[in-house]
Amino acid sequence: MNFGITISFAIGGLLLISILTMNNTVMKNSYQSVADMREKNQVDNLRRLISEDMRYIGFGPGNDLLNFSDNHIRFRARVDGQNRVISWRIMPGNSFNVPTNPNLKGLRRMGPYGDQNNTQLNFPVSRFTVQAFSDEQGTQPTDQKDQVRSILIELEVESREPVGYNPDGTPRYARASWRHLFKPDNFMF
Repeated sequence: MNFGITISFAIGGLLLISILTMNNTVMKNSYQSVADMREKNQVDNLRRLISEDMRYIGFGPGNDLLNFSDNHIRFRARVDGQNRVISWRIMPGNSFNVPTNPNLKGLRRMGPYGDQNNTQLNFPVSRFTVQAFSDEQGTQPTDQKDQVRSILIELEVESREPVGYNPDGTPRYARASWRHLFKPDNFMF
């Protein structure tokens, strides 16, 4: 038996195992990076849409905050010269039927969009919260709509598929979040 050939096969096998391990690691990291980027883009798109809507809140005659709760806000706004109602709300349950991520809920936006008067848009999110404050710094919570001076909106999205697993074996999802304290000028009187 030739020891040179045996040693060559052993070294070749170790190199092959190293290359396959590195390839697997690169693939996992690549998938995680793509999932992170996708969730950050989704948060950015939602941020733009929510910010656009919030600039209308209480603007113009007959426009006001209609109601709000922990996971919903509804207000009348003057959009394109007409009074329209805009609402953001979390729908109960996993309305997207995504069995791999039970944390996802449906965030529904109702209101004018583009050239449509009343459009329904649905987005998968893991969290959407609304909190109203009676001061512009966001330190004194209120549940009275006539006392609202600022509104804090928090949003979190997760990937539909797991990007890995936690040490305890539970799936780990790519996650991105955003929060902003809106201070509508029309509420500052």
